[in-house]
Amino acid sequence: MRGLSGFLVGVLLVLVASSPALGGERPILERDLKDDFLVAKWTTSQGLPQNTVTSILQAKDGYIWLGTFGGLARFDGVRFTVFDSTNTPGFNSNRVLSIEQDSLGRIWVGTDSGEVYIFSAGGVVEVGQAEGFRRGQVWGIKEDRSGTVFISSRTGIESISVNAETSLTPRVVAQADSFNLFVDANQRVWAKHAYRIALLSAEAATDSASIGEEFPVSVFDVAFAPDGEAIVGTSTRLGSFRNGRFSDLLTLDPKKHRAGFAVAAFDGAFWFQQTNEFYRITDDGLTRYDLSGSVANGSRAMIQDAEGNIWLATQTDGLVKLTRRRVQTISETTGIATGAVYSVKEGPDGRVWLAGGRLFVFDREKLSEVTRIRGSATFPLVQSLAIDPAGKVWVGGQMGFSELRMKSSYRMPDSPTFTFRLSSLNPMVPPGLGPKRGYCSNAAAIPNGPSPQNQWLRRAFTL
Repeated sequence: MRGLSGFLVGVLLVLVASSPALGGERPILERDLKDDFLVAKWTTSQGLPQNTVTSILQAKDGYIWLGTFGGLARFDGVRFTVFDSTNTPGFNSNRVLSIEQDSLGRIWVGTDSGEVYIFSAGGVVEVGQAEGFRRGQVWGIKEDRSGTVFISSRTGIESISVNAETSLTPRVVAQADSFNLFVDANQRVWAKHAYRIALLSAEAATDSASIGEEFPVSVFDVAFAPDGEAIVGTSTRLGSFRNGRFSDLLTLDPKKHRAGFAVAAFDGAFWFQQTNEFYRITDDGLTRYDLSGSVANGSRAMIQDAEGNIWLATQTDGLVKLTRRRVQTISETTGIATGAVYSVKEGPDGRVWLAGGRLFVFDREKLSEVTRIRGSATFPLVQSLAIDPAGKVWVGGQMGFSELRMKSSYRMPDSPTFTFRLSSLNPMVPPGLGPKRGYCSNAAAIPNGPSPQNQWLRRAFTL
């Protein structure tokens, strides 16, 4: 996302001058979701404990962990394993608000009633509270680069070493309403604290403005990209933030995102989800997708897994996975219309040949056309392709039977014009069809009878 803020300044100046009513918004490209993503969805009908998914992470072993109002769930892609107060000793609250995996591989769980639990191979342990401090709803748990775990709740921020063994009682860092926690590219932890953004250490919460990082007011969510730039969502604005400077991307309607609101940064882009709207934001602009039918009331969190799938922890619609479409037509990839394709073959060099009204060779992202076959005044219809063990490409169709040679080809000397459908080429061929250099493994492809065509075919296969 490097350079996005500078790019936005120029774009915004143009937009403001020409259309003040836009309020800093950029043009939005509308795309059909199914053109770019495959959608999968899981609800209580598929074993999810509750359809409000409050938090989500992918653990180091690949499992997806989910916080819900019906307990903690671990998902392997097929089945949900549910941990709740009825089946997990020591776990006494089913309303999970936040989850985090620490550097030791343990899962920390924060609840609506203020309890914090640590799940490990040894069981479940509850984290205590400092004397005189009563923890409220736990909205965030994050670990920084020093191994300090922070707990953010409605009554304040606490810190505890990830290596704490003898005492699981955190230290109170600051007392005031605290909500989400955010981790930047340097593994520092930031908090929405006392309705401002603060940088956390084990001993203190430092207001961002005092260190030259002036975040906008009423921040709801923040996500940092690897280059340090962040996407920031407030009650009324969505923007990028770099070096203390906030640049508008989109004006938000608080009535829309009241139900659910999530931002993320991955794959060189920013992502934003509210109601049924899903945005991808890059240096080139904003792209909006309609999630109707899958998500109606927004998401509380969004992650990308190790395979590149996007997971949405939705407000009321369960768990949703968006998988990038990796299958595209040649026309979509290259911008060249191939027309009807009758045969496709891949050569030993990885190139793919396509035969039809036109003959093409596709080399990764480059498409080249064979425009002429020697001995033919016009390009003939190619109906069949085959590649022999030596890697030679053979074509059959209205021109007869030809071997392609690089960017040109030649036609068999006395080849009559007729349609010939070529089958696979195999050195193990029936006797009489050219045992030394046989190019046809299907005897039925050669009709019986003494016609000139059959005689030519037999000559061709014994060359």
